[in-house]
Amino acid sequence: MYTLVTLGPLRMSTYGLCLLAAAFIWWTWSERALIKNNLPPADWVLPGVIVAAWLGGRLGVILLQTTSLLDAVAQLSTVRVFEFQWWSAIGVALIMLWRVLPQSFSGSLTHMLVPLLVAYGMATLGATIGGTAVGTPTALPWGIDSYSNIRHPVGLYAALIVWSGAVWVARRQRAGAPIGWATIGVFAAQELVCGGFRLNGWVIGGGLHVTQLVGLVTLIVARERVIMTHHRET
Repeated sequence: MYTLVTLGPLRMSTYGLCLLAAAFIWWTWSERALIKNNLPPADWVLPGVIVAAWLGGRLGVILLQTTSLLDAVAQLSTVRVFEFQWWSAIGVALIMLWRVLPQSFSGSLTHMLVPLLVAYGMATLGATIGGTAVGTPTALPWGIDSYSNIRHPVGLYAALIVWSGAVWVARRQRAGAPIGWATIGVFAAQELVCGGFRLNGWVIGGGLHVTQLVGLVTLIVARERVIMTHHRET
């Protein structure tokens, strides 16, 4: 099911390689941005972000996919990333950074957001290549063969959305505009679009997924905050 790269005795899935590449790109790009803007490097942040992201990802699965207490306990005791909610992982990681770095959050973290979007897209693309980030059946020509069906490449959709969003956020950053809520809006937009193609998750009236509703509300809030910030600056 998952494409493997073999280097002598080492065998690794393409998904694992993309996750490692995403973490490396995010961290090295962020470090260079911090140094370029005369901000202290935060070497300790990566381990903390990894732990917070794992916990957030598991909590997202528990909230949206588990049906019993035993199921919830089992989810917390596993390190598998294939059953993982990225929106909750990123949310908890950002909260962790905000609580630990209250004074430098708007400075240091701002320069880590565009690299985060690019790395996130690489991770979801890797999940698609690995055959995990696929969704409902489709007859479209770009569908991926998975579980004996042609399915939507949800990870590819997410990657294209966040990479497009990264270009927009980077332009705002170069113009000197705040990008915090803009970045949140990009993640919300990808969840609003991609949530409808996923196989699992709770569904409410009209076939709308709970994560889509969360994405829609978050996108509206982020849009209003971006507009308010723009008006204050002008």
